[in-house]
Amino acid sequence: MHRILSCGASMLALALTPVASANTWVVDAANGPGSQFDEIGVAIAAAAPGDLILVRAGSYSPFVLDKGLTILADAGTDVPGTVTVQNVASVRAIVAGLDCDGLVVSNCARVVLLQGLTVRGLSGGWTSAAVEIDSSIDVRLQSVTVPGGATTLPSTSGQSAVRVNGARVELVRCDLRGRDGRPTFNQSSSLFRPNGGDGLVVDTGANVHVALSSVRGGRGGDAGGTPGIPFYGGDGGEGVRLAGTGPRLLLSGTAADLVLGGDSGLGADDLCLDSGFPGNGIDASHASSPVARASGATLQGGYDLCRDSTAFSTMGAVTLPSVADPALEMLPPIASPGQSVTFVVHAAPGTDVRLRLGRRTIVEDLATTEEDRLVEQLRSWGLGVVPASGEVTFPFTMPSTSPVGALLATQAVSVDTLGGAALTASWPIVLR
Repeated sequence: MHRILSCGASMLALALTPVASANTWVVDAANGPGSQFDEIGVAIAAAAPGDLILVRAGSYSPFVLDKGLTILADAGTDVPGTVTVQNVASVRAIVAGLDCDGLVVSNCARVVLLQGLTVRGLSGGWTSAAVEIDSSIDVRLQSVTVPGGATTLPSTSGQSAVRVNGARVELVRCDLRGRDGRPTFNQSSSLFRPNGGDGLVVDTGANVHVALSSVRGGRGGDAGGTPGIPFYGGDGGEGVRLAGTGPRLLLSGTAADLVLGGDSGLGADDLCLDSGFPGNGIDASHASSPVARASGATLQGGYDLCRDSTAFSTMGAVTLPSVADPALEMLPPIASPGQSVTFVVHAAPGTDVRLRLGRRTIVEDLATTEEDRLVEQLRSWGLGVVPASGEVTFPFTMPSTSPVGALLATQAVSVDTLGGAALTASWPIVLR
């Protein structure tokens, strides 16, 4: 059914050629053979833009990445603290494979790619989000998990999973959960409800594109105290909350991708007067001049435990097109040199699909499509017409001669019978 076109070896070699002057550094907390450093931050200080840093499993101090490096971590790499990526100005920056407590990206003028990270967040609930992204032109999160969970301090609202302010951000195959509010002890003021954290906050000037991801608000905390005295339960967090001025959201996916508001917390009374309210799936009602479009994914409000009802799937100005926007993924999501993978495009049946491949990521706003052009194309393949299943696949083998750390980027386009085109979010590939 699918046409598989041969790709010349010279073209692929060109696409995967790394920066010629790049050096490779090895970081090992145990100072094992072949390593030069025992801390990531020290390796960053010694490396030059374009270098590759390989990190072996172990526990490392928090670090700041302020130059264009590629950091690839083995499974079992943990940073008990915050990873900060800031002021990246000359070469793109990549961080892949590690676990950390918090992640901050700010003031980056080059693309920042964050792949395969788990960001635990803070159980104390003091900061606004586990992942904070501000004032950056192109940040792409792929297969990033923020697991949410309980908040440990009583009478405290849960931490949101991701907050974006003044940045262009792409989230693909991510799992984001706001933390639950902590049950209260004698919380007699409705101003301090233990609310659940939001799954995603799209704030002033943010332009956020979400694809094939699950985003959930945290549950509101229950009230303690004595029935009949106004001890308040918390509100559930929003799945996605648009806030501030001019936030933009483009969300696509399949029915298996869930955007869900958090359930409400229970008050101490028996009449639900002091209980919280559940969160909405997407809430754009409190933002000024928001632009929101959502398709394909399942949108659902949280459950009101006391009143036996559910919140809204959307609130405010959210466009829900009848035909879902396309989405692209690669299986398995991480590839090595010589490995066979399969690209999967989820698109409307009857549309014609092409896959584009390049080595350089870009952001080009196109007047004719909702999504931007995100790949400087070197090669493309026609994948044929999408069948009734809504999926078309394309097998591909990474060249065995490509070096670890090489970067490819892919994007798909679907064209309907009237010639209208729709683009997917990108799928960057960092060979591991």
